[in-house]
Amino acid sequence: MRDTKDPAGVGMARVVFDRTAFDDPDHCLTESVTLVLHRFAGWLIRRTPLTGAEFSHPRPAHALECDLHYGAPYTFDAPRTALVLDRAVPDQPVLQDEPGPSTFLRRAPADVLARLDYGSTAVARVGSRSYGRCRTVCHPRRISSRGSR
Repeated sequence: MRDTKDPAGVGMARVVFDRTAFDDPDHCLTESVTLVLHRFAGWLIRRTPLTGAEFSHPRPAHALECDLHYGAPYTFDAPRTALVLDRAVPDQPVLQDEPGPSTFLRRAPADVLARLDYGSTAVARVGSRSYGRCRTVCHPRRISSRGSR
């Protein structure tokens, strides 16, 4: 992690990824690792809104999906691949306990793929409840117990 400042002088933290050992010609591994790390951090400390995402590879055809994945400004052809956060985020306390990772992994990939809405609006709370209900109703074990139709 590197401490930097944005143009307005606000402290930023950059989680930099060293891609030198990646055999990743289509950049799928790079984008997946950054996404999984961001979701895991969000689960671990509950609130990790990104300020930006920087990728050292060229802009891919699916670049517009970054809006859905990261919910923050993103750039390609950057000097390095990094997730950019407010400097205060890495100093937040860990809120999960030792059994927590098992729960996180049991709910994967849903919790890894879903971008968290950090809003406190009624819409965000309803969306969160609806997503949880859908995960319960559509859980693979429940589907397989219904049998084929």
